[in-house]
Amino acid sequence: MPWRRRPGRASSERPSPFRDEAATFVGIMRELAPEVQLDYSPASLQSLEEFIASRFDPPGSAFVGESLPVGVGCYLGEVVIRNLGGRWSADGAAHVVGVGGVERTYPIGKARKRFANGPEDSLAWFYEVVARHA
Repeated sequence: MPWRRRPGRASSERPSPFRDEAATFVGIMRELAPEVQLDYSPASLQSLEEFIASRFDPPGSAFVGESLPVGVGCYLGEVVIRNLGGRWSADGAAHVVGVGGVERTYPIGKARKRFANGPEDSLAWFYEVVARHA
């Protein structure tokens, strides 16, 4: 699957590469799986979970590679930021900071765990936990 980063658009504010990666992931998913509605809402995480379960569960049953979990994790991070606040770390690290009382979250790490461990590392559950603590 072509889960590769596309060139970003120029802007007066330097965009986060993680935000750009999330947008690229959404664009690719529109082409490859239009039934998965990725609108950056918390509910869209359940749709993404169903897609992952239908194609990649049980863990190890299908090749995942590295760029798919990164795209999923960037999308998860953007859902957190757009709905709960926060931002990608300014130092370029792959974590979200400043979500209410939550010092930092690791959405890309969570996405990697989701593919490695299966539904027990649910993306939707991760969002709910962050929301409860935000």
